[in-house]
Amino acid sequence: MPVTRASRKVTGHFWGRLADVSAGRPESAAVCSGASSSAASRGSSSWARSSSAKEYSNSSTAPVIAVTMASGPLQSALLRTASLATVTWGSLLGLQRHRRGCLQGRCLSAVVASSANAAEPQIVAANESSEHQPLPPLAALPAGTLNDKLVRRHDPVEHAPLKPQQLGPEQEEGPSTSPVADALISDLGDAQTLEDLLEVLQARIALGEEVSEEGMLVSVHKLCDFLGVRETKQGRWSALTLDKTFQEGALWQRSQSGAKVADILSAAATRAASRMAPARLACVIEGLAAAGAYNLALLRTAEKILEPHLEHMEKEVVATLVVAWAEAGLRPTHSFLEAAADTLLADLRSCNADTLTGTLLGYAKLGYCHDGLLDAVAKAVLSSLEGFTMCQLSYVLWSFSKLGVKHPQLVDDITVALLPKMSPKFAHSMTVSCWSLAALNHYDSMTGVLLDAVAEVLITNVADFQAKDISRLMWTYAELNHPHHRMVEAVLKYSVNHLHIFDASGLANIVWGAAKTDEAMDDNVARMLAGVGAEASQRIEEFAGLDMANLLSGYAHLRYFHSDLLKAVEEHMHRHLVNLPPRQLARLILSFARLNYSPRPALLQELAFFLTLNLPKMNGLSAVQAMWGIGVLEGLTVDMFNRFCACLANMDIQEFTVQNQMRLIDIEMMANQLGQSQAEQAALMLPDNVRGESLETTQAAVRYNSSLLTSLQREIMMCLLTMGVPYKVDAITANGCIKVDLAMCYHGKNLAIEVADRRRHSSNPPFHPMGKMVLRERVLEANGWRVIRVPSHEWESMRTLENKIKYMGNRLDTALLNGPAREPVSENDLKLEEIEPSVWKFWW
Repeated sequence: MPVTRASRKVTGHFWGRLADVSAGRPESAAVCSGASSSAASRGSSSWARSSSAKEYSNSSTAPVIAVTMASGPLQSALLRTASLATVTWGSLLGLQRHRRGCLQGRCLSAVVASSANAAEPQIVAANESSEHQPLPPLAALPAGTLNDKLVRRHDPVEHAPLKPQQLGPEQEEGPSTSPVADALISDLGDAQTLEDLLEVLQARIALGEEVSEEGMLVSVHKLCDFLGVRETKQGRWSALTLDKTFQEGALWQRSQSGAKVADILSAAATRAASRMAPARLACVIEGLAAAGAYNLALLRTAEKILEPHLEHMEKEVVATLVVAWAEAGLRPTHSFLEAAADTLLADLRSCNADTLTGTLLGYAKLGYCHDGLLDAVAKAVLSSLEGFTMCQLSYVLWSFSKLGVKHPQLVDDITVALLPKMSPKFAHSMTVSCWSLAALNHYDSMTGVLLDAVAEVLITNVADFQAKDISRLMWTYAELNHPHHRMVEAVLKYSVNHLHIFDASGLANIVWGAAKTDEAMDDNVARMLAGVGAEASQRIEEFAGLDMANLLSGYAHLRYFHSDLLKAVEEHMHRHLVNLPPRQLARLILSFARLNYSPRPALLQELAFFLTLNLPKMNGLSAVQAMWGIGVLEGLTVDMFNRFCACLANMDIQEFTVQNQMRLIDIEMMANQLGQSQAEQAALMLPDNVRGESLETTQAAVRYNSSLLTSLQREIMMCLLTMGVPYKVDAITANGCIKVDLAMCYHGKNLAIEVADRRRHSSNPPFHPMGKMVLRERVLEANGWRVIRVPSHEWESMRTLENKIKYMGNRLDTALLNGPAREPVSENDLKLEEIEPSVWKFWW
């Protein structure tokens, strides 16, 4: 092993001290245990004159063994033997300080060294001479000197740790009973950087020695100090410090030296856990966790050791330990958590705000709902709200939301307490508070006031918020249906130029938040959607199922057709289709259908297969969404529809919204197209428990919408009047479920003019038709109608009435030539009489 910088520095100093010994100064001591003191002194001096300490201290090959000798004539040597790869600062400086502080009248008199190229160990002394002479072999020493006392250790790992020396009465005031441990503490105290700390611990490992309890505590303190994690008091770290460290990322990403130090200390603590005092073991675990190091082996070992002693520990320690286990993702045993809860419940009102918050935080992250503890903590928090910081209040809310426990009084009081604390420096805490309210589905007047206050802070200080906080706030406002257009506008302007700092979830939340706020399609929204689509297409592998579903749902809601994004989602979805949860599968199918994006036939076939397989696992909403989507994509099968009806038989129609009840009728109409005869169509019907009310709801909605006319419809009606073509504006299908915009019987053919305004097309060029309009046209064509679609962008491109008349004439003639996709099965559906020219004015 090469000699390190610290070892060279200390070795030179050590040999200088030995030069004083060999020069005959009063503190020199005997070397050999069987010879006279004068002979030993002369031998020591002669060796000093023929050797150079400086040369040996710079050697990287000759191991040395420091020997501490007792004073007095010919006393037995107290030999500390070790096969050293290098002389370290800890061992040498510790022995030197031990000689000065503890061993009054004793000294370091000799060092036994074994050369890498020599068969026998050598005794080395040092003086101030720069001359270098060969050292005498150990065999040349008088018999009975060191040969009988030297214990050679070839394998440092197998050697047992050194036991503390027994000191005499005159030595009781010394700083330590172990020179080696004392040296380690001193060496650790002198470390100025993480690299120094790592070097000291690695040198200790090279010696084959274990790190003492005191050494672990000092090292942990140094590690946290160098990483910028401050202690609340000596050996105590805040439970919220552990959480903050976890959020900043893995320790290895922040500091490789720190991670190596943590690994050494974790391994040492794991080996020594059974011998350590429980309080010290808990302190080591706390410190490592505060630094962001969570060693599962250490935690598993310590769990059984600490559990019987939890009742005797401080409540602050117990709370922090629970958080440490939670941050490590390792759930302790039921008995451990119950013991911790009992300790905390013993006198919870005396706990400070940090302990109360840490208690909730730990149990929430572990997903362990202890009703008695939660109630007691809630009461304690309510009685001392003024002592809680913004961060602590936010985590109290987060803990209850994470456990799904509603406590209205606590939430209301915390909401009021948060309002005076609004500030950009608490951006993360404000985000956590708002997110928690959304997770609890708690929305009242005070919640609205809080959301508005947070929005104002975000608008003026958007750059002070982290990307994750911005995206979570967008999700929160969308989830609580609390639109704040100025906040969304500020976020969109900021995010367009900073999309690279948002992760997959952040990109999805921005789009989803804008969609739920029903933002108008202006330049800011269009730029954001184009930018997010391009960014997400390149990083699609980062998107989980939920992120993809939220992202695509946002694009579908805003009717923004981004072909590159849709292709990327299709490929990514195809590769991970088997891992998609049923709900996310349903949302993705629905988004494809709403945007009228048809996947490749191979993927469509697999989507149909997995949908059929997962239908029993879906709730009513997801099942209806998925079935409507797969029908629009033309992937519906008879077997799938029958399975769907079997699932509907056990559902209550009250579970479905008006929109989903109308989708149920759409599904039935799409299923009817699969039948080749009226008998087959009659068999493909929804179950009675949902069909009756769904049909009534759909018919009522169609009747209401039939009286509404858009400006584009009025313009087309005026054009038809000018052309002398009669039409009807209140035509409804036989089942009363579809209202035709403009219907006519033209040259004996039923024509349906579908006025495709902007709502029925994508909001961006080239104005792709949406799935709902395509479905209407398909159903009408299946029933014998010839559909003429008049897109708004085409109509608006013709400036004059003459051009519009010419356009409509061409479309009517084309419709006569191109018949429907199939002839109607029923002759009674949508039959209109020939309209006489003298009658059409009545409808106008």
